[in-house]
Amino acid sequence: MIFLEGKRLKGRIALVTGAGSGIGRAISLRFASEGASLVICDINSDTIEETKSMIIKKYPDISVITSTTDISNEGQIKDLVDLTYKSYEHLNILVNNAGISGPEGALIKVSSKDWDTVINTNLKGTWMMCKYFAQKMRRQKELKPLRGKIINIASIAGKVGHKLIGAYSISKFGIVGLTQCLAIELAPNITVNAICPGMIKTNIYKMNEELMQVALDEYGFNIKLKRWGSPDDVANVAFFLASDDSNYMTGQSLTISGGMIFH
Repeated sequence: MIFLEGKRLKGRIALVTGAGSGIGRAISLRFASEGASLVICDINSDTIEETKSMIIKKYPDISVITSTTDISNEGQIKDLVDLTYKSYEHLNILVNNAGISGPEGALIKVSSKDWDTVINTNLKGTWMMCKYFAQKMRRQKELKPLRGKIINIASIAGKVGHKLIGAYSISKFGIVGLTQCLAIELAPNITVNAICPGMIKTNIYKMNEELMQVALDEYGFNIKLKRWGSPDDVANVAFFLASDDSNYMTGQSLTISGGMIFH
């Protein structure tokens, strides 16, 4: 996809989790195209360095700091906070994208271990990222008109429950609720919004066309725009939320699903 690169984030610092592939990588590249300096992290050290190389190759003037971070680990999140504020004086934009899909199957058959893994990564991990970075962002008094923006990546499964992916769905419902609660608590200086993607063609589906069709057939999705979404579709909305155009929005969860659901 070709972007109209206006450098509207020049001078701003953005942190993106789960930036080693898919939506997180697309958001990082989109922000770089608009001039933002970046902290990008992922649990996979190889893929996060690949993202950095892609950014530097395309946007050689952009500053990019990388970190291998497991967002379910509180100590590693604290280390990420230290790294961010050691590398830059402040943080304008936090994108909580990292997450896992979890087990497939009926909720009454999901093991406690699998449940804990999904909730601790997707919901608790997002909450901890918001908690520790918001503590810093609230003290960024020199930033105007806002001290910071938080963007959480949820899912349409966090607005409408789905069979067979119950643990994942519940974790994403939690992120929508977390977004609303934090929007109240952090107002008026920090905005908090969420993005709820639908069927996005990330690497797992790109490599398996049969899996794409199974997903459509199994869950009965009806995409009104007659195509799967791309990571760039989500990145464009993330840029809108990161830009000044969304300064009067907070507590919202934007559905990006090609009309799969109206919510």
